[in-house]
Amino acid sequence: MTSMFARVTTFQSARDAVDDPIRFAVQRASEGMLELPGFLGLLDLSDRKSGQAVVVTLWATKEARDASAEFARNAAKSLAEEGDEQVISVHDYEVGHSRFSDGFPAS
Repeated sequence: MTSMFARVTTFQSARDAVDDPIRFAVQRASEGMLELPGFLGLLDLSDRKSGQAVVVTLWATKEARDASAEFARNAAKSLAEEGDEQVISVHDYEVGHSRFSDGFPAS
């Protein structure tokens, strides 16, 4: 079994801010992630009703995730400033189980 590690950052914004502006801010804040050693992917999850958004980054090793902490802090700060959002929490996890279809990711 291959281990995978995650960082989950939760943001809060106005309900109407969850559409395009937040996604653009996430795209800008995550520029450069592909060059970070051990980076596997990013998911931007949004709840349009509450205005809450969760950004999940996936990492090949705990060391890669931990080494990205400063990048993550700067990206979260940039996202909060650009998207007029508040960082609610940041948590690091080891992924216990994952399953993806052969077609994942779709884009």
